Amino acid sequence: MEHRQLQWGNITLGYDLELQSEYLEYQERQAKTRTGVDLNNITKQNPRIYAIGSDRCPVETYKTYADHRPTRFSSGDHPFYLSTITHQKFPEEEEQWFLRAPVGINKLKDLMKVMARNANLPALSSGERMTNTSVRKRLCQKLLQNNVPDTQAVLITGHKNANSSNYRVLSNLQQKNPSNLLSSRLVNEGLKKLNLLARSIFNRSLNLNLFPTKTLPS
Repeated sequence: MEHRQLQWGNITLGYDLELQSEYLEYQERQAKTRTGVDLNNITKQNPRIYAIGSDRCPVETYKTYADHRPTRFSSGDHPFYLSTITHQKFPEEEEQWFLRAPVGINKLKDLMKVMARNANLPALSSGERMTNTSVRKRLCQKLLQNNVPDTQAVLITGHKNANSSNYRVLSNLQQKNPSNLLSSRLVNEGLKKLNLLARSIFNRSLNLNLFPTKTLPS
């Protein structure tokens, strides 16, 4: 499981001087689809996520996580996901929240499912199966639905190419826009046909003298 192999050094905190913003950058590691042997199969640009200045800010969450990890347990080769302490349910803000041990693989597998249930996500009520890969799937859909070009989206999601992502699903708005376009086109075409039909009927009426013209007195 790739999440289990993630190390603390794979995600680094940086500062973008041009954008004047902090960010987190993912440093790619070897995976089953990218072993590092094929130089053409290496991500050309490390994906970043920037600070957004809210309580959902990923950078602030990362900093909080870093502050509550065990001391001297944040070297590059240490595991990213750690087990939580179990001797108390709600540790104090200044206390250590995690152990010097990686989180169990089964618990990590169920992480997304538990978060989705606790957040009462609407997808669960519709019977959708939520797994850790659901995050990547949702990211792909969100990018494509907001008209991010495929070539840019794969740089963020980590897919080899645009064809390897099969998460293209139209949002309701994206489905509505073509509907409006088609409806408008059909209405315009219908009006044109009615106009042509009305002209044809009028011309035939003239030929049949249904609308005789009045002769003016001399």
